[in-house]
Amino acid sequence: MSSEFFDELKDLLLKPVDAFQDLKEKPIVAALGFFAVILLIFSVLSSVVGLNFANPLGLVIGIISVYVFLFVIIFIGAAILHLFVYLVGGRGGVEQTIKAVLYAFTPSGLIGWIPFFGLLGWVWSIILTILGVRELHDLSTGKAVIAVILPVILLVILGVALLSYLTIDPTSVTTIPLN
Repeated sequence: MSSEFFDELKDLLLKPVDAFQDLKEKPIVAALGFFAVILLIFSVLSSVVGLNFANPLGLVIGIISVYVFLFVIIFIGAAILHLFVYLVGGRGGVEQTIKAVLYAFTPSGLIGWIPFFGLLGWVWSIILTILGVRELHDLSTGKAVIAVILPVILLVILGVALLSYLTIDPTSVTTIPLN
């Protein structure tokens, strides 16, 4: 790995605002390369923690599955995020939103696989996403927070509603006669 990778990594973790300002003009291919490495680290470590070593094929399948699944989910999440970024006035383009999400995954990719402590990585990634959206789309902090947090809230509400629907026993619901 090049020293540029480690410089970007250090800046994202220690000086995220400066890092996103520097990354604004970088091509999306650079963001994809950086993300691919971080995602590989996460995939390997989370698969190793989650599987036993008696089955090496299972470990390889786990690594590939985690990598492909998260790669797809990150891009779906970036597309949803871009809709909200656009709604609050972000006009930097979908490429800038994708870059914000790809680079913001860094803390999650590095420590998100560690039981209990991984939550810190995910929270840090949300904060980096807010900073990235703010810097790459020239938005206020408030608008960036709304753009990032609103879809999360909506997904939680949708998840709770779906879980409630799936866990209600239809035979336990009492009907009211309409006479």
